[in-house]
Amino acid sequence: METTNFIPAQHFSPGYYIREELEAREWTQEDFAEIIGRPLVAVNQIITGKRAVTPDTAKALAEAFGTSAQVWLNLESAYRLQEATHADPSISRRAKLYDYAPIAEIARRGWISTTESLDTLESEVLKLFGATSLDTRPTWEVAARKSDDYQKYSTSELAWFARLRQLGRAVSAKPFNRGTFEKNLPKLRSLCGDAENIRHLPKALAEFGVRFVVVEKLRNTRIDGGTTWLSDESPVIGVSLQFDRLDSFWHTVFHELMHVKNGDKFVIDVDMIADAKGTNKGPKPLHEVKVDVEAANYLVPENELTAFIARVSPFFSKTEIRNFANKIKINPGIVVGQLHHGEHVHWKYNREMLLQGQIRDIVSTAAITDGWDSRLGTLGV
Repeated sequence: METTNFIPAQHFSPGYYIREELEAREWTQEDFAEIIGRPLVAVNQIITGKRAVTPDTAKALAEAFGTSAQVWLNLESAYRLQEATHADPSISRRAKLYDYAPIAEIARRGWISTTESLDTLESEVLKLFGATSLDTRPTWEVAARKSDDYQKYSTSELAWFARLRQLGRAVSAKPFNRGTFEKNLPKLRSLCGDAENIRHLPKALAEFGVRFVVVEKLRNTRIDGGTTWLSDESPVIGVSLQFDRLDSFWHTVFHELMHVKNGDKFVIDVDMIADAKGTNKGPKPLHEVKVDVEAANYLVPENELTAFIARVSPFFSKTEIRNFANKIKINPGIVVGQLHHGEHVHWKYNREMLLQGQIRDIVSTAAITDGWDSRLGTLGV
């Protein structure tokens, strides 16, 4: 036998070649068992293919026949692989689906059915994403406020946007007109006083052509909110309530409203998909920094905040904060949030003004809300 690692196209068991070697040397199986120090029954089982060649046996065969041990291991591996049951083609198809979207989680959330049928599963995933094939990624126009890399969007983040778009289609809203929208922005800010006014936000936005929904974030995502466009006349904004606080809610809402006002549209393409480890990092884009500043300034005018800080710093009493908030007609929690963000006040102080843990209960009574164990299904869209 040649001492190379060549494996023929037609795979026989290693026993076939052992038998040939024994015949060429006129050895009996008993002789061979004595030579390699193995029981006769073990030798017979190897020759008949009933026992696999182990690394130790491969080394013994190599010593006996003057070959490499690897050639016997290769013969064994090739033979066993050929004898194995043919691979299930559905495995690669299912892997492709799981690579496209976080299947288990979106099924648990009720966005797709829990089914064993790959045809049904693929159909529902494509419907959710508005795609025609798993070979293509969505090319939506979106803008997101999130706490991690802006240069890449993970499959879970894409799924969040898919659900945002799907539920947005179920919201009735007037056609969007930029002039009318900008003219009525002050009316939206007027809702930022009493926290209970949050209930009026979805209806007010719909009057100005903007659809509003709440979608709980998926695991391993850090999206606070997002803006997407179903058409030029149909912007949709959504919040995840990642931080269930009044200041975070209103800042996220106005961050997204500034995107709508500015007409920000950023197409997601395949180059924006994050790697599996999610290790890519990048700076916050300038357009995101810009709308952050715009949103903060719209809620609490910078000149007013600067004057307030100069007047009372470093003693920001609850009374002073409430008086200032009443003066600019804003909820005190929003002022506290900006003082925390600017590190003028330690984040531990006045947190009760943020109404933490209460905003979701208020907004979910008026907006389409997905998550927190609710199962909306596809709403027929």
